[in-house]
Amino acid sequence: MHALAFRVCRLCRPDIPAEQVIGLGVRQDFLPDHSTLCSGSDAQEARGPFESRTNIDDSVQAFGLKGVLELPQSFGTIHLGEAFTSYISVGNYSSATVEDVVIKVELQSTRQKVILYETAMPLPQLAPGERHDFIVKHDIKEISSYTLICSTSYTDKGETAYQPQYFKFVAQNPLSVRTKIRSLTTQTFLEACVENMTSKPLVLAYVRLDAAPNIAVVPASSAWSEGSPSDDPQSSLPGQYPDSLQVVDAGGSKNFLYALRPDQSTTLSAEGGGISLSGALGKLEIRWRGNLGQLGRLQTQQIMANAANSKDVELLVTSLPEVVYLELPFLATLLMKSNVDSVVEALALRISEQPGANGLAVEDMSAAFVSRLDGYGSRTVSITLLPLQEGLQKLQAVELISQADDRVLDTVSVECFVNR
Repeated sequence: MHALAFRVCRLCRPDIPAEQVIGLGVRQDFLPDHSTLCSGSDAQEARGPFESRTNIDDSVQAFGLKGVLELPQSFGTIHLGEAFTSYISVGNYSSATVEDVVIKVELQSTRQKVILYETAMPLPQLAPGERHDFIVKHDIKEISSYTLICSTSYTDKGETAYQPQYFKFVAQNPLSVRTKIRSLTTQTFLEACVENMTSKPLVLAYVRLDAAPNIAVVPASSAWSEGSPSDDPQSSLPGQYPDSLQVVDAGGSKNFLYALRPDQSTTLSAEGGGISLSGALGKLEIRWRGNLGQLGRLQTQQIMANAANSKDVELLVTSLPEVVYLELPFLATLLMKSNVDSVVEALALRISEQPGANGLAVEDMSAAFVSRLDGYGSRTVSITLLPLQEGLQKLQAVELISQADDRVLDTVSVECFVNR
């Protein structure tokens, strides 16, 4: 039988509500048999300080817990972005003093092994009942199965012994982040949906977009704030939503909207302000807290812009009235935008379906013609529509054509709600 043994307790705040009384294994056999260690007055003297460090008091025993709390060989799940912190104790429960004690603690994932603790010099000795305690901490940055390897070597009665023990846990992702990118005439919008993948509520401390170089983040929500959480010195950077303690239930989600544009060092190339961001847009920095305040942090990979537009000329709906009334004409403003460096001539709009088929009739398209569009240029045109039916109405296909060869370059739809 080995003289030394490891006991590992994970350090974390209590959890409310608790599915079990406590998530750690309970062992009665950790305490040494003091009758074998000492006798008489020596036994009483040795018993006091040792048990004061290991026994659970009567108030805790009232909940049905007895003995020493320790991690089982497999102790569940830890979330990516949290810090794994454990209290480790190496105890001598034999009746003999051991010498030259070397202790090493390693954490192994599927990719790497890191040393969390190692004695610089061997401990000269550990007497019967004596323990060596320390704390290890490691930030979990990889979704993986982990093994905590606790090993010790020592000399017992002139013979060298080696004792390893293994504890396992799994790191899982607490959050799912989905993004959508929408490029409009004057700026690009990035929507981020942050979903709680755990079985318990989380509190989002903040969500910040760290934009790529030459990209500026501008407000895109009434909830926008440049205030900073007190525990983050960098939180005054632009692109951050306020520290508003947004609670996300298990399986729930929160959405955040960011508007992106080239910063002042980038010159717009198109007349009318057409913008097309490409490549990496930035990374999302997310910090959250669990039930009783434990902090977690995640950073997404680079969010990439949509693939470059392959259309030579594209058509965008840029303006519609806020309110549209039945049988009252209104203007719909559209933008023709060139994505090539050459001149495009003789552009016009046409309706590919029967006017009025969906409750919107085209009353006037005389202004929907552009004789010349310069390279990377843009021109605004308008059409007059007449609502014929109440409710949500949609003009399915407004085509941008080249009159030179009657080729369709792009197609958009016009949608509005018609009031009486």
